[in-house]
Formats: sequence, C-alpha cells, structure tokens
Amino acid sequence: MTVTSHFIKKQNLSTRNQITPIPIYRNQYFSDAEQKTYETIDSVLSHSKLPKMLNIAGLIMEGKWPTKIFDINLGKVLAFNLYEKTRLGLGISTNDSLLKKISISGFWGYGFGDKSAKFGGHINTKVNNNIAITAKYEKTIREAGSFNNLKTSSLFDNRSFISSRFDEIKFYELEVRSSQNGITWQASTKHEILNPLYEYTYGNGNSQQIFTNSQLTVGFQYQHNQSSLLLLNRRINSNRGFPTISVSVSKGFKGFLNGEFDFVKLHFDLSQSFYLQNVGTTAYNVQAGWINGALPYGLLFEGRGSFHKDIPFVMKNFFQTMRPYEFMHDRFTCLFTRHTFNHWFANSTFSPLVTLHFNSGIGSLKKKEVHQNIPIQVMEIPYFETGLELNRLLKINYLNLGYVGFGFGVFSRLGYHSYDSIHENLFLKITANFYSR
Repeated sequence: MTVTSHFIKKQNLSTRNQITPIPIYRNQYFSDAEQKTYETIDSVLSHSKLPKMLNIAGLIMEGKWPTKIFDINLGKVLAFNLYEKTRLGLGISTNDSLLKKISISGFWGYGFGDKSAKFGGHINTKVNNNIAITAKYEKTIREAGSFNNLKTSSLFDNRSFISSRFDEIKFYELEVRSSQNGITWQASTKHEILNPLYEYTYGNGNSQQIFTNSQLTVGFQYQHNQSSLLLLNRRINSNRGFPTISVSVSKGFKGFLNGEFDFVKLHFDLSQSFYLQNVGTTAYNVQAGWINGALPYGLLFEGRGSFHKDIPFVMKNFFQTMRPYEFMHDRFTCLFTRHTFNHWFANSTFSPLVTLHFNSGIGSLKKKEVHQNIPIQVMEIPYFETGLELNRLLKINYLNLGYVGFGFGVFSRLGYHSYDSIHENLFLKITANFYSR
C-alpha cells in the first residue's frame, strides 16, 4: 500500500492496485504517523492470511457470513421475540464475486409462535462508491411504534428480544441512499398495508382494523469531523467524540395508491460520547418525534421502554424502568445520559467500570379517543429515572480481540410515574458489553 498526502492505493480481496483520491474518503491530509501506520498495515496484509480473516470479520459485524458468490444474512437465519418466539429462516445476497454493481437479496423465515411465514426481496444497484438505489418488497412484521432514523441496526440488538406487539405489513419501497464526507442522506417512497396483530380498532368516523399508507421520506445523518478509511472494501468511520445528528421527515399522501392518511412525521436523534481526562466518558442521546395528523397505533411513537422481568438486560438509549408500550405518543422528547468513570481501577487487575445514568422524557397524544380496545398512557407529566451500573465485573476473552464483560445495574423510577413502594421502583438489570481491553 502506497500512501501520499493525496492518494491511497487500496488493496482488497476483489480489487487490487486501484488508485483512489483520498479526499473522496476523508477531508484531512495524512500525517507522517498515519502514513507509517498504513505502510505497516500493508506489510502485514501482504504476507499473511489476515486480509481474508478481516474480510470475514467485517462481514460478520455487518451481520453476514460470506460464501463464494453469496453472503448469508445472519439476522434472517435465527431471531427471537416474544410474539414469534423463535424465527428460523434463510437470507442470502449476491456479493462482488458474482455481480460487481448489483446485489440481489432475498429472505424467508417462519415464526413458531405465530405460525406464519415472512419473506421478501431487494435489488440494490451501486451507482458509484457513494450512491446506491434499492427496490424492496417484503411481507413481514414490524413492531408497533418503532421508527428508523438511518442508524445501522446491530445483529445483537437485544431490544428486539422483548418486542411483543407487531403489525403485519406488506410493502413496496424504492430508496436512494448516499454517503460521503460524514453525511448520509436517503430518500424513499413506500406503499404499505398494515394489519395489527393485537386487539385494536381505529375509530375515526369509520372503525377499521387494516390500513393503507403511502408516504415519501427524506432523511439525513451527519457526523461532524468524521474521518474515514476504506479498508478491504469497507468504510470505517470515526467522528472522534463529535456529535452525530439524524433527521427524517415523512409525508403521507391520502388518496395516492389508496393511501388513507395525510400527515407529516418528523424524527430527530442527536448523540455524542466524549472523554475528559481524569473525569471519564460522558454520553448523551436526545430523541424527539412529531406527527401532524391522526395515525393508527402502529405508526405512532412507542415510549422507549425496555424492562421485561424475564429478559432484564440494560439496553442503550432506552428507559430501563419503563415497560414496552407503556406509553405511546404522537409528539415526544427524551434525554438519555450516562457517565462512566474510566480511570477508576484503571491500573488494577480487577477493573470494573462504574457508570451513572439519568434519563427523562415527556410526550403528548392528540385524539387519544380514536384508539380503541387497547390501553394507552401518555407521558404528559415528565418521566424520570436514575441508575448505577457496575460493568466488567466478569471478563471473558473473545478470540484475543477483546473481552466480553458482564456486570449489573440498579435503576430507580422517580417522580410522578413512580410506584407507591420503594421495592416496586427498583429494577435490577444485567449488563453485557464488548471491550477492547
């Protein structure tokens, strides 16, 4: 790998000796230290099996397992939630070894709890390194009140384990997505039919239970001062402690392709994590949503609850003492904050991490009366909770790449939404995280 202040020769499993202008991938010049780092990486890659191992590791982090011409989507092979119980299936997509510019993917799965099959297919076309167009069709289920804010879902997302309230959906979607210089933007048009899989009637003049929605969505995500490296055909991003902002706006069109709802739906997400020497790491996440127009239950905003007595894991940027679907809103704001004292026990063999939490939220819901046969609460009075975590009490080595650390946390529900007795307001949860050291 040859590096100058303007060019990097990238080397990967499928393409070699390709010169790419570095400003495409980053907005800063290479320092001497960075150039030496890339030269060292190139030396290691050219004399070992590491490229193949890194390629597999990168795909696994994306939730894929590579084969010769197909990648297996691991998230479609096995999934758990409280509605389907266990879902078994298969998801595959073509990779660069078969088609360079086009990826064709499909999935099929069967839920043993609801005894129902889900399936779908995507065709993704790469216009260039930064822009892709995707056509989608799916017949599947989606959690009521969930929303997409351009953030990548993790294969190990434990919030889905406690999901129990779903809509059956059938949708067609055409999406254009671009990512460059720290900015990801997306525009899509979607037509969907929703069938609530729970006891519910939407009463707005005529009571109904199946809904048709046609919408246009535009969204973007911005990572300030982001640095990017294209390694083994994968972009690795770092924003070095600066904020990440995500915004999406959807417009519903009544009458277009039989759409029944005229609305505007906005979602905002702001997150940041930064380290202060001798103080520790502070992280916060602000979420807000706003809907102008009446929508059925499944298209509202769920209250961000994550407590389930049988699956008591700490879940990032959720309320730890709130139960799923305890609150529903068409307008809400939440703030999740935590501070970790990294320097405590830093030089000790036994090195637990102490983390403090404080979370708050408020919301509203217009035309609450149209949602029938289902209990609905609203956070019109602010919701508060606090907590203390002891992380990394137990560390398990993972392939010499790092450690999986386990611990526990105690959280308390505060204020107006607290219960009468002290023990009812205390919630014990398990923590599980990956650490590099």
